[in-house]
Amino acid sequence: MKKILFGVVIILISITSIAQSKKTYYLKTPEQRASEKTEKLNNLVSLNEEQKNNAYQIYLKQEMKHDLDSKDYIPESEEAKKAAAERREYVDTHIKMVLNEKQFEKLIQYRKELLKKRKSNKLEESDI
Repeated sequence: MKKILFGVVIILISITSIAQSKKTYYLKTPEQRASEKTEKLNNLVSLNEEQKNNAYQIYLKQEMKHDLDSKDYIPESEEAKKAAAERREYVDTHIKMVLNEKQFEKLIQYRKELLKKRKSNKLEESDI
């Protein structure tokens, strides 16, 4: 009984923390989110100043579009998913032009590892 109660408490805490992280995303301005994404990219691939500025502009445009799209579409709807895919494609196309080949390969590898982690976490969650 204690194990079941403990498991329920852990699940509730997990759900709460996920909900909190989504809420804090919308508390930030597009500029703050673009700056964080640029800094994360810089930490991953070591950008020079010109690359930082260009990446920031790309992310800023994407985040501003995200804010506009989130007002126009119902979350998780097909329109919202299509808009998100278009924003990702825009970022990928333009970031590829900013980074050199080695940096871009490192970014792609990081994304693959992240996707793999997310898939394994979903599998683990579904087992519970």
